Amino acid sequence: SALASIQSGSRLLQALAKDGLLPFLKFFGKTWREEPVLGTMACVVIATCLLVIGNLDVIAPVLTMFFLLTYATTNFATFVHTIAGHPNFRPRFVFFSWHTALVGGLICIGLMFYLEWVATLVSIIIFIVTAAYISGRAPDTDWGRIGQSLIFHQVRKYLLQLD
Repeated sequence: SALASIQSGSRLLQALAKDGLLPFLKFFGKTWREEPVLGTMACVVIATCLLVIGNLDVIAPVLTMFFLLTYATTNFATFVHTIAGHPNFRPRFVFFSWHTALVGGLICIGLMFYLEWVATLVSIIIFIVTAAYISGRAPDTDWGRIGQSLIFHQVRKYLLQLD
């Protein structure tokens, strides 16, 4: 689990650096044979520093909150894609529906508050600040924004009802 987190964390650092959304991470965009060596080393250093603390009870709540927040965000994103009717969103999970996505996201948020409400509020504030910063710096893209997609879905739905 820890090794997978180090590898995925380093690739996330690399992707953020290549996108240029967070300028202070630009250094981690460099690779060696397409591998994010600098990002991997940074993740190893961060993990080692956290382990030096020596008390996993200090680290566990923070990690739990951010993992649950990641799962909640993923569930809410799939919920929005489903209700927006995006033609390119085709989940393959047999038991997937917008109900399971919504319930999964709500359960994650509920668990966060149940486990430790202070850490939950801190992680949500960090998430909102980071999302707002990235949204403000995001370059214009061809695929549009989720708000445009929801408006398109509503207009399409009402146009189809005219018949």
